[in-house]
Formats: sequence, structure tokens, C-alpha cells
Amino acid sequence: MLHERYSFAAFRADGRELVTSDRGDLSVWSVNRRNGRRFLSAAQVSDRLSQIDFHPGGHLVATGSSAGRAGLWAAGGSRPLTWATALTDTTAEVADVRFSRDRKTLAVTLDSGTVELWNLGDLPAIAAAPITVACGITGTGLSRKEWRQYAPGLPYEPTCPQR
Repeated sequence: MLHERYSFAAFRADGRELVTSDRGDLSVWSVNRRNGRRFLSAAQVSDRLSQIDFHPGGHLVATGSSAGRAGLWAAGGSRPLTWATALTDTTAEVADVRFSRDRKTLAVTLDSGTVELWNLGDLPAIAAAPITVACGITGTGLSRKEWRQYAPGLPYEPTCPQR
């Protein structure tokens, strides 16, 4: 049981993770019946959140704020919770954020009565497997020379599987 004080909570579709928010924090928890909960990741949020929702695929979290901003966070599994993109910035409070069941659209409802529909495009696939998508686009990983340029001081690791 979560004993802390939270304003909002949303489960991942498979029920294995929970995202919570309160007072400028957004947190992701692993949840299972045997072991209860385990903290996975957290991030500071600049606005007081008014809504959150977990993408059905489990790798994105939508947030809406009382300051009129809606955005997306990459989340899920052992990866840290990271800011993905801002979607809207209005003077009206975000009343609700909800992903569609087909996983392709986010609805952002404002307290002014407006509903914005956002086509997510490839973002869910990128959030689920960023390295796989990047390797598919580039067709290759970093060479040893590129590795020295972009990751100086770190030992070389192949970044994409060999074809």
C-alpha cells in the first residue's frame, strides 16, 4: 500500500506499473501482488499536475497541468522517467489527458471546453525501443571513431546489432 500523499495515480495497462504525482513530483512504481510496490523512477515537474495517464503500451506517460501545459514523458521498466515533448501551452487548465485504445492518439481536454487530439505518430514505438528504432533508421551504429568523438572516455560498445 502507498502511504504517501498523492494527487493522481494511473496504472499501466498490464497493471505492473503505477505512475503517481504530487507537489511537483512524478513517480513510477513497480507493482505486484507478492512484493507490493518498488520505486522505479521519479522526475521533478515544474507545474502542479492536474492529470496523468499511462499509455496502453506502457512506455509513455501524459501529464496535464493547472498552468495549461500538457506533455509526454518516456517511462516504464528500468529506464529513468524522462521528458519527451510538450504538446500544448494555453491559459486554460488541463482538465484531462487520455490515450486512445488504439494507442495512436492523445486527447487533451481543457477546462475551457476545448478538446485537442494529438497524433502520436511513431513516438510510442520510439519510447518502447529507442535503440532499435535508431538502428533501423541509421542502418548502423557508431563506428569506433564516432564513439571516441561522441562518447569520449567510455569503453567502446557496439550500439546496433550486426546485420
